[in-house]
Amino acid sequence: MNAHSLPPGNEVLVFNTRQGPTADVRVRRALSMAMDRAAIANNVIGFPGVDAWGYVPPGIANYGEGARPDFAAWTQARRDAEARRLLAEAGDGAARPLKIRLAFPGAELD
Repeated sequence: MNAHSLPPGNEVLVFNTRQGPTADVRVRRALSMAMDRAAIANNVIGFPGVDAWGYVPPGIANYGEGARPDFAAWTQARRDAEARRLLAEAGDGAARPLKIRLAFPGAELD
């Protein structure tokens, strides 16, 4: 998984979908579900009520609602429970915790 900065100030995570734990769609879906977008909106980017479901925030002229996952309307507690279930199904849990390496690329994004 790599973290990339896109101007102006956007941060994204890019998963390696060909190898490692994020090759399993259940793991990627669980990670997406477990992200507390309301906490990110409130405490990181400073836009309460604007949960980050995509690259383009709501209210941008000539840009529609944008894609939202099927679990977007779920409570965080429900998403967390489903994320734990998916991780367990993928073989990750207390006995075998999920481990992901986070890499920060240099200035060049090859």
